[in-house]
Amino acid sequence: MKRKTPQTREYKRAYYEAHKENYLEYSRRWYEKHKEQHRRTMKRTRCRRYGLSVEQYRQLRQKQMGKCAICQKKTKLQIDHNHTSGRVRGLLCQHCNQLLSRAFDSIPTLRSAIKYLKRSGG
Repeated sequence: MKRKTPQTREYKRAYYEAHKENYLEYSRRWYEKHKEQHRRTMKRTRCRRYGLSVEQYRQLRQKQMGKCAICQKKTKLQIDHNHTSGRVRGLLCQHCNQLLSRAFDSIPTLRSAIKYLKRSGG
């Protein structure tokens, strides 16, 4: 196996920069031609990252009726997990997943946010 030396990385980076448009055009054409394959691969990769099979993901999605576990909107769902244990908690839309993430999954912080909203009239 060929070692990746800093010189090799520099050369590849410079070559990419010089031919960036060609790389991007190739990527666009490949994606258009293989959209469905890409979608399946990405779903499998995301599931594997959290220890789920694609079938377990489908079951979880069906259990939640294709809706976000928090806001109940039918939209593209992301796998929510506990950052400490890695355990999957459910499927959330991007907004609700970011809400939990930005509150550092802290129940006291979220309770405080609810109190604030109630005090200020929503």
